Amino acid sequence: MAQVAAPPDVSVWIDDYLAYLFNVMDDLLEIDAEWDTWEDIQQLDFVFEWDIKRDRLSQLEHWAEQGLFTVDQRQRYRRLLELMDKHRPILDRLLAD
Repeated sequence: MAQVAAPPDVSVWIDDYLAYLFNVMDDLLEIDAEWDTWEDIQQLDFVFEWDIKRDRLSQLEHWAEQGLFTVDQRQRYRRLLELMDKHRPILDRLLAD
């Protein structure tokens, strides 16, 4: 199978997306603790913005499948997926409201 040529700065994008999603995961426990005090519009905003995060995760998955990650990026991506699995009950609750 032919490998699609990646943009020269894809490694920078990978690092940015990983950092972005790790920051989201870092904030998730605080968001969960405060969720019931948030206004409906704030909760709705979080839910709508989750599509952006889902898109970033999907793009990372695509780049991973193409083999474009460095060794460090692969390790960070695996840790991110593990962290997301760990926080899945929180995400499910927040996104279900």
